[in-house]
Amino acid sequence: MFSYYDDLNQIKAAGLEYATNGIAAGETDPIESPFSGEWAVGLTGQDVLDAAGIDATFNELEDFEQTDVLDYWEDGYNSASWPM
Repeated sequence: MFSYYDDLNQIKAAGLEYATNGIAAGETDPIESPFSGEWAVGLTGQDVLDAAGIDATFNELEDFEQTDVLDYWEDGYNSASWPM
């Protein structure tokens, strides 16, 4: 990761973009836990990094970095104006 907090902001923006695209496609409710294995979305931490344009390998990040990546993405995702 290049600049940690800049990267996290990019990740948050990618989460918002993902949600906005889903809303535009007709989704009305956010997925409760998008990284849970029970959802068909199948998102991974690597997907998040790739979508944010960050050249890093998720599995090579420290545990706290992996947590931050997923948390920031979810913050962005949940910040969308869901039509619920």
